[in-house]
Amino acid sequence: GEPVVSETPACDGEVTYTYTYKDCAGHSHDWTYTYIIKHEDFTMPKDAGTTIACASELKVPTLPVVEDACGNVLSPVGEPKVSETPACDGDVTYTYTYKDCAGHAHDWVYTYTIEHKDFTMPENDGTTIACASELKAPTLPEVKDACGNVLSPVGEPKVSETPVCDGKVTYTYTYKDCAGHAHDWVYTYTIE
Repeated sequence: GEPVVSETPACDGEVTYTYTYKDCAGHSHDWTYTYIIKHEDFTMPKDAGTTIACASELKVPTLPVVEDACGNVLSPVGEPKVSETPACDGDVTYTYTYKDCAGHAHDWVYTYTIEHKDFTMPENDGTTIACASELKAPTLPEVKDACGNVLSPVGEPKVSETPVCDGKVTYTYTYKDCAGHAHDWVYTYTIE
């Protein structure tokens, strides 16, 4: 007849096929064949990543297909570990842990490398005045870094020397983003 087959374990374990042999006198004996299931460790896909210009571009990465040694698709265990977002340039990692039924576990890491791009300054500006007594700090333009963050001038403006009569006086403001990109904005008063 057909063998008696034990239940298949969810993961590692044994499955037995038991055959009963009987002779014409009614003597019977069992013969058992045992399969020992022992899952081998699985191989992870390579870590991945991309370079982005701003932290606002961070998003959950597309996950790879990860299979155990028997071809079963695995899902990450729990939520990913996400590293702290740097104040400026730097890396942010999303670490996902995959685990098979036998307890083999491996991490897959996606790395975003943040590299701020240089920013564009507004055009320099100026006006004509009649007397040096009209000189005053100009109204500053709105200056944003490449990620849209508003920048303030660094330190005090550099003000050129006031001429004795006609001439020019410049107010130079330096703007700098977190990545060290720096540009000057100049306001020129023309005294006539």
